[in-house]
Amino acid sequence: MTDLHPDMSPEAFAAALRENAQAQQFPGGMLMPSGPQDYVGAVIAITGTLYFEDGFTPAKRAAIAQCFDDYLAQAGDVFTWLWRGEPPSGPPCLPYAKAPAIRDWFKDRDEDEQIDLNYASGVKRQDAGPYSFYVNAAPNWIARKGRRLDVLRFALPFVDIIEQPKAFQRLFVEFARRLEALHGHGGFGFVLSPSEWNANQPTEAFVSEQMRGVDVGAPVFSASKLKRDTFKTVSWLTAINHDMVEQAGGLHTLRSALPPDWFAFYDYGTGIVIQAGNEPDTAATLIDPKPPQYVLPNAALKAQRSAEFWLHLIASAAGEPRLTDFKGEAWLQRFDVTDDELLDAKARLLDTPRLDQVHTLDRTQ
Repeated sequence: MTDLHPDMSPEAFAAALRENAQAQQFPGGMLMPSGPQDYVGAVIAITGTLYFEDGFTPAKRAAIAQCFDDYLAQAGDVFTWLWRGEPPSGPPCLPYAKAPAIRDWFKDRDEDEQIDLNYASGVKRQDAGPYSFYVNAAPNWIARKGRRLDVLRFALPFVDIIEQPKAFQRLFVEFARRLEALHGHGGFGFVLSPSEWNANQPTEAFVSEQMRGVDVGAPVFSASKLKRDTFKTVSWLTAINHDMVEQAGGLHTLRSALPPDWFAFYDYGTGIVIQAGNEPDTAATLIDPKPPQYVLPNAALKAQRSAEFWLHLIASAAGEPRLTDFKGEAWLQRFDVTDDELLDAKARLLDTPRLDQVHTLDRTQ
C-alpha cells in the first residue's frame, strides 16, 4: 500500500483518509436485485484473524477477555453495538453501552455453551464499521470431536495504521501468543454488516476481484473447515505454528526464501508471525495483483494451505457475484505462480521498499 502515498507524509495521508472515510465504505446490498439500501453494508479495514482451540476453557476465555481489553486500549471507546449469536435470553443485538462486560458474559456461560460475540462500530445496528472485535468459540462437546476451530478477528481502520505504524502488529502478535494460535493472517480485509452479511457478500466478491490483497469470507465458515496444520491465506501478517514451520522445511528454509530486508519474523511462543513489507497491500489488479511480498510467502507455505474451498456457503440467488465454486478457488490460488514467475517475483522484490524500524517490531527470530 506504500505506493499509494509515496509523495505524502504519513500525517497528510492520514488526514486525507479521514476526510474521505466514505470512500472505504459500500452501501448495503449494493449488488443485490433490490438495489442499494440505506445502511453501510461493507467497509475495507485492516483485519487480523487468528484460529485457536479450547475457547470453552476458563483460561482461554480469560485470554480472549484480555485481548478485548488490549484492543479497547488501542482503539478507544469505538463500539456501538454487541451482536450475540443465538443468545439464551434477550435480543441478539444490544447497545454496547447497555451490554454486560465481556468477563461477566463469559462467567454466565458454562463450557458447553458456544461463545459468539460480534462487537460493531456502525451508527445503525446493521451498519458495518471499521472497528470490530469478533470471537466465535465452540462449546466443549463440539471441540472434543475436533469438528472445528475457534476464531478471533479484530479490525482497525487503515488510517490508524498510518498514524501508529506498529500498533496492529503488536496486537496481532500478542493475541497470537495469548491464544496459542494455530495460524492466522492480518492485512486488508472486508468487514460486513453484522446482520446483513448475506446481502453484502456480492459486494465483497466483486471488489475482491479488483483488490486481490483484501481478505474475504466469514471467519466462522473458515473455522469449520480449517485444521490445525492447514491455513487459509498469506497476507501482510501470516501466523503459523511450529509444526507448520517444520513442515515448510524449518525456520532456516523459510528465512532463506523470505529475506530479512523485506520480511520480519516474530516468535509468539507456539509459532511465528511473518510480516511482509512495511504496510499491507491491496494487490490492486490495476497496479500489481501479485505483489512479490505476497507471492514469495505463498510459494514457501503453499503445501500448508487448505485445498478445500469454504469461504462462503451461500450461492447466487439472482445472478449477483458470489465467491463460490471456481471463483472461490481462484481467490485461494490468487498468488500462485509458475517457477519462472517466482523467479521474476524474487527479482521484483529488490525494487520494493525494505523494512524499516518505524514499521517493524523488535526482531525475535
